[in-house]
Amino acid sequence: MGVKEKTFNYISVGRESYRNVRSQILDKGYRLSTGEEVSSLIQAAYSPEEGNYKFFKIRKRIEKSAIRNLMDEGLFVFNRNLWTRDGVYVIQDSDSTKRNYELDIKNLEKVVNEGEKIDGVKFSKDKSIRFAPVGSYSGENYRIEKFTKDGFIIASFGKDGAEKIGNIAFNFGINFNDIPRTYLRSIQGDAPPIQTVSIITRKKYRKQAFVLIDALLDDDSYHGSGFGMYK
Repeated sequence: MGVKEKTFNYISVGRESYRNVRSQILDKGYRLSTGEEVSSLIQAAYSPEEGNYKFFKIRKRIEKSAIRNLMDEGLFVFNRNLWTRDGVYVIQDSDSTKRNYELDIKNLEKVVNEGEKIDGVKFSKDKSIRFAPVGSYSGENYRIEKFTKDGFIIASFGKDGAEKIGNIAFNFGINFNDIPRTYLRSIQGDAPPIQTVSIITRKKYRKQAFVLIDALLDDDSYHGSGFGMYK
């Protein structure tokens, strides 16, 4: 059997806050794209020959240059990141997820412990919740081997998605020395957990061509775009 083709909504939503982009996608009748699907979109957009990637095809109405422009502005990854003293829980956002919902850490821990561990990252049985422990991610400048094994990258995009993002991130550079970077959170002492979302962008300065920014969930100063998936 052939690989099932996935099709992105060819109309991007943005450039607005996370909550507005999310609402508009759902109001149009689409579902939110996952981190794995976003990684495939980016790889297909930056691949020299789209046909080489049979796992994913972009609709002809989407021009690669348009997606690259969105990367310059910022592209939301529809995950909720809950940063705790022990690590970060990454929960896939969905139609049924309330925008400001309380996350029960004990319940999240139970769910991921019932699943499997992939490269040090725990996945729930349905893969919708992941946990990367402290020490598995760094938020530093990377070499590709370290980037694709970073716990937060794997939790955000899945193992295969981390490979796709890694391969492309090291080709975003303006010159050979450009390197990807992530900006993450650290919870110290008795500080409460922080819930955030992620934005992928392509910067053209300070030798950081690929940047994954972690933004506070209710911070409307961070604007970006997003894609929906046909249900």
